[in-house]
Amino acid sequence: MRSHLILPFVLLSIFGVSCEQQSMIITPSDSERAEIEVTEDKAVLGSDNREPIQHIAYVNRDYKNKVGQLISITGNRINTCTAALIHKKYVLTAAHCAFGNDGQILKNQFFYPGINKSNTSPYGKYRVKKVFMPKFYSVRQVNPEKDIALMELEANENGKYAGEVVGTFGYWGKRDYPENSNILSIGYPNDKGNSQQFFETNCSSQIEYGSDHTLELNCDVIQGQSGAPILIYSQEYDTHHVQGVISSESRRVNYGSRLSQERGKIIGYITRGQFDNSNYRSEGFYEEWKEVVAPNTRKIHVFIKNNCRDKLFVAINYKNLSGSWITDGYYTLQGKEEIEVLQTGNGVYYINATNAEGSVLTRNNIDKYLDKAGREISFQKFSQDKFGNFTHSFNCY
Repeated sequence: MRSHLILPFVLLSIFGVSCEQQSMIITPSDSERAEIEVTEDKAVLGSDNREPIQHIAYVNRDYKNKVGQLISITGNRINTCTAALIHKKYVLTAAHCAFGNDGQILKNQFFYPGINKSNTSPYGKYRVKKVFMPKFYSVRQVNPEKDIALMELEANENGKYAGEVVGTFGYWGKRDYPENSNILSIGYPNDKGNSQQFFETNCSSQIEYGSDHTLELNCDVIQGQSGAPILIYSQEYDTHHVQGVISSESRRVNYGSRLSQERGKIIGYITRGQFDNSNYRSEGFYEEWKEVVAPNTRKIHVFIKNNCRDKLFVAINYKNLSGSWITDGYYTLQGKEEIEVLQTGNGVYYINATNAEGSVLTRNNIDKYLDKAGREISFQKFSQDKFGNFTHSFNCY
């Protein structure tokens, strides 16, 4: 992990932005097995107190599925962060999680609630549609005070929003932050395996001197945990509420961005669909926020989902982004896995799906030679008339 050249912080998402972050390079065939090498765990303060989500019953039961991983694949680069549902179609996260290594808003970012195994999301995926964040946040500077964002999600393929499927957290923007509060945080650290959810409880937090929004934390955090919710228990309601998000770390202390009373009101307007209307403007909020629409992808992204508990083998024939036709495979999908297998600008592509017993699950529209098979195999033709994301699901037979 590399430290920032100007400020003593490191942002905690896994993606390449200027000099302070780290990226992971993958290929479709090894996406489910790719590992991050972490050479220096500066964000672990003393002993590592993070535990797998299954180690504490109430967290696993009540909170696990309301926290998810933000994932975007651009070419052979994967970007990941953590986010938490606070509304049926909104997640709270860190602002820098919305940006790619080019400093632009990510085009094809998805939220996977409750994912706890690489490429296996039992509750589906939800594309990020819009991002709301402090107006003067800059991804080129590490500034925990402004490093907070609300993301609006699209519905899934069945027309359901994420919060309708798994539930939501309550959030609480309070005027006064409870000093030295013991907090719970849940996220996806990249040093613990791909898409593995971990938690830490009873770490302390306080507002940084001279700031209204920067939180100092002694929680153990590392890249991938950016955007993880800072949860504080309410005896009155017997539950935890989101009161901020994980942002960055330094050698001495780790940092979060606080959900203040004003930010709580701003988020309320956004979730009611009233951002920047006359009532919103009449509030005279001190902190200005902006709305950014996530640009539509100019590609066709093809996902394969294995609905079976046994392995699925997939081969593909498609025109790559350089304009050359490629025949590739077999990719192995473990039981219940879903992976993105190709990106193309062409509206026609071909898929072969074969189950663990060797039965071909796709039709025979064309035969192509596949090197790994050492022979020609049959492919089914698929056609799309627009750019976007398309998922093909296969059962056992």
